[in-house]
Amino acid sequence: MIRILLAIFVVAVFLIGGYFALMRKEITKPAGAPEVVSDITILSPNGDEMWQIGTTQTIKWSLNTGKVPQDYTVILSLESLDGITSGLVAVPYAVSRTFDWKIDIVFQGDVAFSVQPGNYKLRISLLDGAPCMGMCPSDAPQPRVIAEDSSDAPFKIVAAEK
Repeated sequence: MIRILLAIFVVAVFLIGGYFALMRKEITKPAGAPEVVSDITILSPNGDEMWQIGTTQTIKWSLNTGKVPQDYTVILSLESLDGITSGLVAVPYAVSRTFDWKIDIVFQGDVAFSVQPGNYKLRISLLDGAPCMGMCPSDAPQPRVIAEDSSDAPFKIVAAEK
């Protein structure tokens, strides 16, 4: 019985160690690989829109210059100009170029906050991979920000109709 448990333990240590070794391995671009996107632009909301809490609105962006790998993601962040609510909206894949957002909550860490009426800008950050969310090893590689943009002018989020 002890030999079986010892064998299981050795296999588990080997598998877990291999996983973490792969996580630390640097990934390099193969010679001759196409250049990847180097610019991102928010198309909507880009200023002067009026979006109502509780409705679903489409956030749109364009990717300029180059190919976009499938695992590139964007972070969509709502930034309050009134000091009310700011936080993470979503982390969709970059190649989708749109995200349908039901205007209700944003996240600050693990905490959700209700979106309040006010003036906002949206910030978009293009990452060269998917960020580790939740319980992650301390040495898990984090993607780099490649490009960023924000709304050219503020847009309004207004109260839901009653």
